[in-house]
Formats: sequence, structure tokens, C-alpha cells
Amino acid sequence: MMLYFPSRWALMLLALCCPIAAGIQGDAAAATRKQMVDIPPISPSPEEATFGSRINRTMTLLATSTEEHRNTVNMMFYGQSVTAGLMTGDMLAELQDRFPHANIILKKRAIGGFGSPALLRTAPHDLYYEHPDFIFFHCWGGEKTGEMEELVANMRKLTSADIMMFTHAWAFVADDEEKAASRAASDQASSDEIRRIAEKYGCELVEVRKEWKHYLDTNGMTINMLMGDTVTSNVHPNAKGHTLLAKLILRHFRYDPSRPVDWVERVKRYDAKEAFGQTNGPLSLTGAWDSESEGVVTRSSESRLKLMFHGNRVDVIAAPSANPGTASILIDGKTPSSFPEMYYCTRPSKVYGGTRPAIKRVDIGENSVIETWTLTITEIRDEDAKDFSFDLKGSVTGPDGSGNSKEPFVSNSGRIRIDPKDFMVAWAQGYRKKKCPEGFEITWDVKPNFLDVWKPQPIEDRTLEDIYRLAVGLSNAPHTLEIIPNGDGDIAISAIQVFAPPLR
Repeated sequence: MMLYFPSRWALMLLALCCPIAAGIQGDAAAATRKQMVDIPPISPSPEEATFGSRINRTMTLLATSTEEHRNTVNMMFYGQSVTAGLMTGDMLAELQDRFPHANIILKKRAIGGFGSPALLRTAPHDLYYEHPDFIFFHCWGGEKTGEMEELVANMRKLTSADIMMFTHAWAFVADDEEKAASRAASDQASSDEIRRIAEKYGCELVEVRKEWKHYLDTNGMTINMLMGDTVTSNVHPNAKGHTLLAKLILRHFRYDPSRPVDWVERVKRYDAKEAFGQTNGPLSLTGAWDSESEGVVTRSSESRLKLMFHGNRVDVIAAPSANPGTASILIDGKTPSSFPEMYYCTRPSKVYGGTRPAIKRVDIGENSVIETWTLTITEIRDEDAKDFSFDLKGSVTGPDGSGNSKEPFVSNSGRIRIDPKDFMVAWAQGYRKKKCPEGFEITWDVKPNFLDVWKPQPIEDRTLEDIYRLAVGLSNAPHTLEIIPNGDGDIAISAIQVFAPPLR
């Protein structure tokens, strides 16, 4: 259930008591409030008129929400420790104040210490399957070897999201001018690459590096005054630095209704009522459908809704019904569950004694089923835990083979594949100085991103659209959707929504 609270104070109180109730779903870390502090004002930017121009769909959803019709905006924050430390609770509160009728759902899946090469491995578990409306992304690493660009390209290939990136703040390097100059040059080169990638892939760019230096100079500050440790070299902002970072980001959430609607090819909406009287359109109705105020409705198992579309995700938006039934879903004449690409793995559980995932990436085979997997370490053969054996078991599949950390693993059923480079057991033992015990378990779930059978639920809040994801993760290509009522109640449809990522 998606809940909405109209005031900052209600949001703050509920965030302290119940993170999910505060509009942030799925990740408790995202709801952590790090109260913004008073800092000197930020000088206006000469580029402010362009702010928000590359997150135009997000801004349209936020700004056009009304008390009678509240748009849902799914936001994902991804990256490493600086992103993990963002004051997202405060940022959400300000956005909710500015756009009080929007239903904002914010998730943060950042992983401390994971640069682009590592995040490229974890992103299938954390990001792509979510298909959010907005992605905030920042990290280091992979600038020269291509992983950073590959991550952003994947976001454009696999999602229809607006993307925001930012250049690096100024790191503090203590008592060594040569190292400080080297770090500044490295971060400048990395920021240049971020600028290039943002321009190439049409991402909103927050010029943190330039603005940070200007802010320091304007206010007579040294770099360490905005860093979490004022003595030891580090890149992590303190409360003032995080407040500055949040404000630099938030001022990009700017809506200009005169801007061209540049996202209509990424997200298309087909109103069901418009299919009446059409004979050659992409959306068609056959059988006994009635037109009602908010859509179309049928009670007949002989009725059909068919949509010819191009994209990798399709949703149905339900119209109100007092007696909802069920409908079968077909994509290209097949049940969605028959498409292997529409299953996904959750992020594997944490390493022993740490917070990072014990396995960066698990790939699933073509005959997947919905289940929980458990990998049990059975024998550790060396002191640094680089050489170990394991057993794998699925809650549905059952025992599915044994492997070792030195070789690529494919389970007996073919449902699970693991590259040995993705194990984090040895890293954790070396970093945390805690030996991983034999018998340690690593778990993950295989989940569906589809509905074979759609069952609309009674609608409690008519200010929110009742949206059901029928298929997410299809090939970004032409497809045919069919919704076939089962004759056990009303099938009431307001619209069909299709998402087509811009990069193919």
C-alpha cells in the first residue's frame, strides 16, 4: 500500500517511527534522517534556467500532481558510500513540501566502497528490474576502463528512467601537497568523464565539483571544513558538506511547463476508452465491453483487450469496480512466466561480519522458478578463505549441486550460475578480520517481474492510479499484449502504459 503524508512534520514523525510509512519503501537506510544544518547560502548558478530539463518526465509527474490525481514517482539512488550517506530523508521531505500531492517512493541501494566495476555486477540485483522513474547515480572507478559508461548505457537500454549524475566534491588530503594535487587531478579527470557520459546519454548533471570549489572560496573555507574527518584524508562530507550536497541536488528539481515533452517515446499511455470505435489502432477491444466514466469494463470471458506495442515493460491501470474478477495475461501468445528474462534475483545476503553482499552477482538460467536459494560453505581450505567448497539448495528445486570458489559454477538444474570472481568471502575476511565459519549460509530469492493472472484489488484511494506491472524485462522490441477475462467478476481497465528504453 502506498501512503502519503501532506506535511513535513507528519513525514518526520512517521519516518522516526516507521520508515516504510514515510513514503520510502523497501530500504530502511533510505529513511534515515541526517538533519540538514544551517550553512551559508549558495550563490545562484548561471545555468539555473536549464535545471531540470533532462529529468522532464520526473518533474512533470511531480509538478502536475493534484489533490484529486496524485502521480506516483519511483526514485532510486545508486552508487557507493557518498550516495549511501546522502540526506535522502531530508531531501524527500523537501520534495514532498514542494510537491505535496505527489506520491514519492524513494529507495537507496548504494553499496559503500563499490565503484563502477563492482556496481556493474550488482546492478541486475538492485536496479534494472525495478525500472524506476528516476535514477540518481554517482560513484568512482571505471572511467578509463569503460564500466562507468557501461552502467549508464545499461540504464538507458533497460529502463525508461530519467537519470541524474553529479561530479565529485573536493576530497580532503592531509599534510601532503603532492598527494593533494594528484588527488585533485584524478578527481578532475573523473569528473570530466562524468560530464562526457552525462552529455552522451542525456543525463541531468549536477556540477558539484565546480560549485563546491566556488562555495569554499566564496565563504573563506578550506576543504576539510566540509569533510567528515577534518584531520585524516577522506572523501566523505560532514553534516555541512552533506547539507551543501543535498541543496545542490535539490535545486535541479525544477519544472518548466514550456519545455518540450521529450519523453513521450519512452513512456506511452493508451486510454482504454479510446479503443471504442477504432478498427486499426494499436489498442483494440473485442466482445462485450461497456464504457464507464473512468474506463471500460466487461464481465464476459469472451471479451478480449489486445495491444500491439514496442517496449520492455507494460502496465495495466485498473478502473474502479465493486466486484473485481481475474484475467489471464498473454504476451506474444504466451504466459509471461514462460519468458526467462522476466525473472530476477534479489541481492545475495551479506558477508560474514560485514554489510556488502557475499556474492556480487548470481545469474539465473532459462528454466527458473520462484524460490529461495541457499548456498552453504561446507569447507574452507586456506587461511584467507580464497579456496572453499559449497553446496547449493533451492526451496523448490532442492539440492542442486556442489562447487568451489575457484571455478565457474552451474547448478545441476541449470537454474543458477556463479562466476568465482563475484565471491566476496575472502575480501570480507581480510577486511573485517573475522574468519568466515564453515556452515555459513548465503541466501537470495528468485522473484517474478510479471503477472500470469491479473486480479485487480478493491481501490481504497481513488486519487492514486491503481497500477499493475504485467511484464517487466521483455526484449525492447515489438510485442502483443492480450488481457483475457476469466468470467469470475468485473475486469475494469482505465489505461495501458508502455515503457520503451531509448537506447537499443
